[in-house]
Amino acid sequence: MKKLTLFLWLLPFLVQAQTYQNGLLLPINPEKVASANEFTVYLPKGGFPAYDTPNGQRIGRIDFAAHEGDVSFIGATPQSEITAAPEYYKQISYSKSVLVYNAQKQGFVRVMGKYWLKARDVQARGFKVDNWQNFLNAKAGKLLGYYANDPGLNLRSAPTIKGKRIKTLKGELMQITPLNVNQGMWAKVRVRKLKRTPCETNLSEKENTEYVLTGWIKILDNDGTPNVWFYPKGC
Repeated sequence: MKKLTLFLWLLPFLVQAQTYQNGLLLPINPEKVASANEFTVYLPKGGFPAYDTPNGQRIGRIDFAAHEGDVSFIGATPQSEITAAPEYYKQISYSKSVLVYNAQKQGFVRVMGKYWLKARDVQARGFKVDNWQNFLNAKAGKLLGYYANDPGLNLRSAPTIKGKRIKTLKGELMQITPLNVNQGMWAKVRVRKLKRTPCETNLSEKENTEYVLTGWIKILDNDGTPNVWFYPKGC
């Protein structure tokens, strides 16, 4: 019984820790970041030092490849150069993307599925290690809304699956805006039911709104990745 009580007491902290396992490497001042071309991934000049394990050996860097300009792991020899697959970065604006990480351990984050970057190195190069929850809150109102991943998200009265289901959110006519109130992986949100998608109408926001709901959604999955998507390019 004591073990169960301890687990229940620790559960909110364990959930919160999960929240930060996935995220993005964002430039603090985008104007000062090196760019291989107009449509590219944000990286610092000289790239990020890469390690084989947290607190392990430095084995190369994550940088733009000299011949193609692709984001790559660059080791000691040309044969060790490995180009990052599209799944390892995320488009966040019309022309720019950022590296994403999918694990965090001992002050390091993992990118490209296997290389570890030291958080201090990231910060020293004008970037920040940010989690998806912070990003979604910060971009609320700046992007063209968020929309539920398939097969949909339940809007609930409380931040738990036991909360009363208000509405199942599906498709591009259910526009989600986080209200910067979070509990674990849940977010309090405002939902506008649109008549038409914003890019397909000249109606004002008020004219294009059928109704508005407020409630909670599980905005992050159990692995800390978003349960919502967005248009990085706008209309």
